[in-house]
Order: sequence, then C-alpha cells, then structure tokens
Amino acid sequence: WKYNSTAFPGNTASPVVSADSVYFASGGRVYAVNLQTGGLKWRYPYDGYMAQPVANTPVLSGDTLLVPTGDGLYALNTSDGKLKYPAFKLNKGGVATTPVVVGDNVYFGSRDGKLYGLNVQSGDLVGGVYKNGLTVGDFAGDMSSSDGSLYFITTNSMLHAIDAAAGAQRWVQPYNGISGPVTPVVAGESLYIASGQALTNWRTSTGQQRWYYGTHNNITAPPAIDSDGNVYIVTSERGIYALDPLKKLIWKKPPHTDYEVDTQPVVTGDLIIVGTFAGAIYAFDRLTGDLKWNYAIHPTSSDPTNVPVDNKVTARPVLAGDGLYVLTDDGSLTAFRHDAADTLVPVVDRLLPELGDYLNGRPPFEISAHIEDVGSGLNVDT
Repeated sequence: WKYNSTAFPGNTASPVVSADSVYFASGGRVYAVNLQTGGLKWRYPYDGYMAQPVANTPVLSGDTLLVPTGDGLYALNTSDGKLKYPAFKLNKGGVATTPVVVGDNVYFGSRDGKLYGLNVQSGDLVGGVYKNGLTVGDFAGDMSSSDGSLYFITTNSMLHAIDAAAGAQRWVQPYNGISGPVTPVVAGESLYIASGQALTNWRTSTGQQRWYYGTHNNITAPPAIDSDGNVYIVTSERGIYALDPLKKLIWKKPPHTDYEVDTQPVVTGDLIIVGTFAGAIYAFDRLTGDLKWNYAIHPTSSDPTNVPVDNKVTARPVLAGDGLYVLTDDGSLTAFRHDAADTLVPVVDRLLPELGDYLNGRPPFEISAHIEDVGSGLNVDT
C-alpha cells in the first residue's frame, strides 16, 4: 500500500512502526496509518500544521510518540494523536537530535548546545544536571545510544559519551575531520563514525580509537553494521563498500547505484537495502554485493494538482516484521512485502516495426520493443 501526504523536500525523519501502526512525519504534520492497509488513523494537527516542521525521527515509548520539531518536543497519544501534555518548547532553534528513550526518560539535544531530559509520562524536566539543560556544545549531527549511554560529536571536534541517567561525562575524545553532519553508530562494543573520506572504529568503553579506514571519495551516510560486525558504507561516486571487522574489503567488485545516497543503509538477513535520490530502492546480497532487486517509487501527492517532479529517499527506510516502509520526500509512505502481488502491468512501446507495418525484402532486419515494468523489482540487467 501507499499513503500520500504533503511533500517536504529533504525529509530526514524516518517512519516509526508499532504492532499495528506506522507513524511518520512530513513537514509540520504527523500521521498514523494502519500497518496492514495504510488507512489513516489520525493526523496531528488535524487542521493546519505545526508552527515548525519535524526536525528528526520521532521515537515511540509505550503509548507515547515523542516528536522533535523546530520549536520543541511534542508528546502524542498513539491512540488518538492528541497531545499528552503541553509541548516542551525551546526558544533557540528547537530540537537538534533524534530523541533517545532510556528507562522512564527521554533525552535530546537542542540547537542551543544543551542536552535535556524529560519524564516520558509527565513531560517534567529530569532534575539534577538537567534542571536547566546540560550544556555540552553545539551538536555536529545526530545522537546514538546504547546501554544507557549517549554518543554524539560536537562542532568543536569532540566525541562525547555521557551516562544518560546521571548526566555525567563517561569520556570525551578529540575527533578531527568533521565534514557535514556526523552521526556515531553503535554496534556491540564498537562505535563507528563516517565523515569525509574516513571511517573510524572506537571502543565504547574508553573512547579509544581502534582503527582508521580511508576512502577515495567522501562517505555520504552513516555506516550500517550487520550481526557479524561487517560494515557497509556508501560514497559520493555511489559505490557501496563492505568491510569485515578487521577493515578488509569483502566484495571484489563494489556495486553502484544509479543515484546519490545520503541516508544510512539497512541490513536485514542476507540483504543490504539502500534508498537513493529519484526514489529508487536497491537490495544487494550481503555476501556477494550482487543486485537482488530494485524498485522505483515515482512521486505522488495528496494534491493531484501539485505532484512533485522529483522524489528522494532522504529518511532511512524501516524494516518491521515482513514489511519494508519507505518515506520519500514527496510526502508518501510506501509499504512493501515480499509476497505482495504485482498488480501493475508492464508497458510495451517503441515497437519496431510499428503495429500494422509490413517488412519487405529479405532478412536480416530488426524486430524490437522496449518493455518497462516500473516498481516490479525486476533486475533490469537481465
């Protein structure tokens, strides 16, 4: 199924999936749709839009959806989409990171360089060091978490590890070479950082750098890590590279996408799924790098008189159960299943000879046709 909302170019807020619903944001509005059918359950606000757009991916905590925006954090009841309590407003630029839930509290960074903690159920500020916000410095990208710790990089080139509950600095290390937004990715006892033409691995326990891997081109998205500790990165020439835990290349011939990538790949089973500009989704074999399938999501809109020309996957796709959920910046959320029927017939054109024509003379002569089956998942190289 596919649900169309309002376009928001460059949307980086990924969908959030629960047992029976998918929640997503596009611009200044949040939607909840049925997981199986894509039917609308609610939207917030029902009429109009929030004053500021949703800045990062929302997070789910029990029956509460926590939504970061350009002016603060909103807590919505998942049952009806109504505010659980008044929004926590920030006057200087709003929320800078995806919220992180640890225990009963939610933590997030602000654009004025502070770290805040709120009780999820009440919306009250956590006491102690969070009473007026914990000053940490301007965030250089998003924040990650593991085992109660928060990891992030600040614009003064420092890599931080903070105990969320205590608000205490576990360690801090200098990090040189910030290039654009930088989001650390946690996997087990390792922290992976991709920035510029470098991929680095750090110990989560001490902040010690384990290794450095240089690339010939800029890395355009946070790395993805599988259960075996293999790392997958995408570079500016649209190449996808796989490295083992000892930073040795796994694939002899790295595959390439047809379009640019600036969102983190997704690892599932034996597949690496990559979303690109032009709404194209690619699935590569995790072991060989071979293309398994690809799909083109064409732009659509809830307003048929104003359909975007371009379509990009700038929010990380989400896997849940048997479904893959992809939000594109035309405002559409598309749900895929491996066993879903393909109901769109192929288009056959560019016939040679054209219908009704006669061929005179002796062969050889050309008989050809162009067959297109957009969104079928067929490997066009075959």
